[in-house]
Amino acid sequence: MNARTIEWLLRSYPPAWRERYGAELRALLEDEHGSWRVGLDVLRAGVTQRLRSAALLGADAPADERRRAGVLLVLCSWSLFVVAGCAYAKLTEHWQAVTPDESRSVAAAAFNIMLLTSELGTVAVLFGIGVALPAFVRFLRSGGWAAIRRPVLRAAVVTAATLVVSGGLVLWARQISDTQRNGSDWVYSTGFVLWALFVFASIGLWTIAAVAAARRIELTPARLRLEARVAYAVTFAMLVMTAAALVWWGAVTSPPSIQMSVLALAMFTATALAITGSARALKQT
Repeated sequence: MNARTIEWLLRSYPPAWRERYGAELRALLEDEHGSWRVGLDVLRAGVTQRLRSAALLGADAPADERRRAGVLLVLCSWSLFVVAGCAYAKLTEHWQAVTPDESRSVAAAAFNIMLLTSELGTVAVLFGIGVALPAFVRFLRSGGWAAIRRPVLRAAVVTAATLVVSGGLVLWARQISDTQRNGSDWVYSTGFVLWALFVFASIGLWTIAAVAAARRIELTPARLRLEARVAYAVTFAMLVMTAAALVWWGAVTSPPSIQMSVLALAMFTATALAITGSARALKQT
């Protein structure tokens, strides 16, 4: 294997594992002659080690750490669901125009349930942040900023760029017609896709920063149990929204697009991951 491939494979392992065993694995891989099966095995083992280090696999980690890991998995799943939900809302903003009258009441009820549940889920996430906020403040006061500075600054920079792109897109949209804003102007459509990528990147980077901080703050067992229950509530909200989306989709008789199918798969995936995380968190309660 070449040096670049070896370094890429080693990065699939957590830093602590690389520090202890990285040199031995590097030497072993240097003797390999490009076997893709060996590379796949190493990559799978690296991902497994990362999951174990995050207490998402195995029972050897302390109960509180397994509970924390489950809660953080739900948080990451919620971020993925938010991304899918935002795109879903954009694609369905004119759904009434393509829905027959006899199906509109069912579709409207499902759509309203999705909106209401998304608000409740957001409230639950904010409540969970509030539960952890005092510990986060103590973490910063004790010098914890250095440990999370890089992911926070990265997220802040991308968010600032997102705001700039958003302002430019708003000004641009005011200069063109509704038809151009809804697909006839490919240049504007490209700009909109670019803006969406910035928004999704901001959400992802802030989630990474939140996980980096949450893994380091000191939470009492009681607060961790409360966070586990909040994670369960968020998971339940995602489950309801996914079911409502399916009902809405069944009521709208227009042919399903590839985009809608991909977004539905993303919602399913996020919900399944959240169920896994909440089950792991509540198992320790």
